[in-house]
Amino acid sequence: MGRRSVVTELDDDQFTFVVESIIGGLTDREISAAFEKEFSQKLAKSSLSRWRKKAGNELADRYRLARYQSRQLLADLNEEEDADKFQVVMGNLEDRLLTATRQVIALDPVKALRLRLDEEKRRLKKRELDLKEKQIEIELEKARAIDREGLPGQISEYLLEFIGSDPIGLKWFKANARKLNDFLTEKYAS
Repeated sequence: MGRRSVVTELDDDQFTFVVESIIGGLTDREISAAFEKEFSQKLAKSSLSRWRKKAGNELADRYRLARYQSRQLLADLNEEEDADKFQVVMGNLEDRLLTATRQVIALDPVKALRLRLDEEKRRLKKRELDLKEKQIEIELEKARAIDREGLPGQISEYLLEFIGSDPIGLKWFKANARKLNDFLTEKYAS
């Protein structure tokens, strides 16, 4: 079983030092000497070389990209005096997230699929809510469109239609038609 890389076991400050040294273009020997001088602790060139082959250079490139993006963001914020700084930050953050999406897909396709399904569910739920909102608006428009002045006459007609040819109902309706019409007009007038 091969030796593990010592670099992965370093403290955060030491690890940052190593990555910044790689970004600075130092060789393994120079990094090892500078590390010993800075932290009074040895860092084997072979361990550094193994780690660098596995992940170090890629990590340094990511650090370099992140630094470039942060410098670009600062430049954008300082450059555009009238610009909405929040919108500039959000645009750069969105660009960063879109870049990171490719990395997530490459690392874990199942996670990417899960993210896509979650996004689809969220989109469908939003569409469902929009449709319900439109349906409620249509029902409200129908309710507003009812002719409130003509409603008492319509109710009287429906009641007369319901009574039909029943002599007792017709007698009652004839006796109370004016009172019913006045009541309904008062009820639905405003």
